[in-house]
Amino acid sequence: MTHLTPSPMALLRGMMQSVDPSIEDALDAHGFSFSALAANEEGAVLHFAAGSWHLALNLPPDGRSRVSLRRGSAEAPFLSLILSIGEGACRDLPSALAIAMDLFTTIGQA
Repeated sequence: MTHLTPSPMALLRGMMQSVDPSIEDALDAHGFSFSALAANEEGAVLHFAAGSWHLALNLPPDGRSRVSLRRGSAEAPFLSLILSIGEGACRDLPSALAIAMDLFTTIGQA
C-alpha cells in the first residue's frame, strides 16, 4: 500500500491551523518575533527569535509536531531542548510551548 506524502503547501496549511491565538500570545509575551517559514517534503517549520534564543514549531509529514528551543548558534548551542508532541505533559502544541516558555523564563532570568 502506498502512502502519499503531504505536499509542502498542505503541511504549511496544517501548521498555520495549529497555531492558535494562545500560541501567538505566548510568543509575543516572551518577546519572540517571527523570523522564518520553511516547508519541504520533510515538513513545515515556523522560526521565531528573541535575542540569542531561537524557537521552532515543526510539523513533519507524520503529524508528530515538535517544539524546539535553542540558545546560541545552531552549530554550538549553549542550550537545546526538543519537545515532541504526544502523551503526558506534551499532549498538544500549546502544552509543549508552555514547557519551553517556562524553561526560557527560568534560564532567561538567571
